[in-house]
Amino acid sequence: MKAIIFGLMLSLGANAATSGDADTIYAKRGEDFKNALQAANLYKTAAEGSRSTKDLVDNKLGEAKALYYYGNKVTSKDEKKSVYTRAYKAAQNAIAKSSASKGVPAEGFSKSDLAVAHYFYAINLARWGNANGISASIGKLPELMENLELTNKLDETVENFGAYRTAGRVRFKVPAALARLRGLSNFSTEDALDDLFNAYDNSVISIEELDVETSANTTTTVYLLDVLADLEERGDFCEIFSGMRALSTASDAVLTKYFPTKVPESKEDIANLMACAANKDDCEKGDFQSGKEIFELSKRCR
Repeated sequence: MKAIIFGLMLSLGANAATSGDADTIYAKRGEDFKNALQAANLYKTAAEGSRSTKDLVDNKLGEAKALYYYGNKVTSKDEKKSVYTRAYKAAQNAIAKSSASKGVPAEGFSKSDLAVAHYFYAINLARWGNANGISASIGKLPELMENLELTNKLDETVENFGAYRTAGRVRFKVPAALARLRGLSNFSTEDALDDLFNAYDNSVISIEELDVETSANTTTTVYLLDVLADLEERGDFCEIFSGMRALSTASDAVLTKYFPTKVPESKEDIANLMACAANKDDCEKGDFQSGKEIFELSKRCR
């Protein structure tokens, strides 16, 4: 597979990159995370050669999406910051090109189009802040929350209610005292839970083969479980955890059927959760804030 991708990259030396070429390589990110960076570079090149504003925006968002995945895989904090900075700037470019004014789509763009741009800007800014350190990045928090709010005002359904998912995670990780310094309220663990249940309840799907219900986005589920564990909400935790435990036995065909665009991410979310549940010392990879509690509660779930 690497030889095929390398051959494709060589062929692009003589021909302009297209978003289709980038899509092909990005689809292979689960086989080698570096494919996501290759795809991001192709989206960037495709954007530079775009014949319409719509194509340019789509390619810049493709670049931001691919870099988001890649940044999550690299280990160096400096590299993460560099990757996420490039990513949120790509999304920022997309916002500028698809907006007539703040929160108002430009001609040829829908509210959903603009919502996607604000969403990818926000999630990459959030990851940049996490890599940079919460205290050192607190000045960007109002901007982050504003972009999540704009996403919801424009189209809250974007990325399986992704703005609620991200807001819940941010509210959980950022201390309320720090948020208040920037004039922001509603940063309690309960506020995080409300956002995450909003994302979860609005994205529930039934996995027929396993006879369970879960969110259409596994990241929503693991974020929610992290908060439920912190609050020691055993009932809700066990109900939702049981679905993920069942998913851990699912075949690739089942995962592809229900998470068609997020198979690599879903596999990683499931694997990280089950590793934490099996050993409290294996929770760091999943960035769980309540690893010990997840480990202990999972043992009490039937």
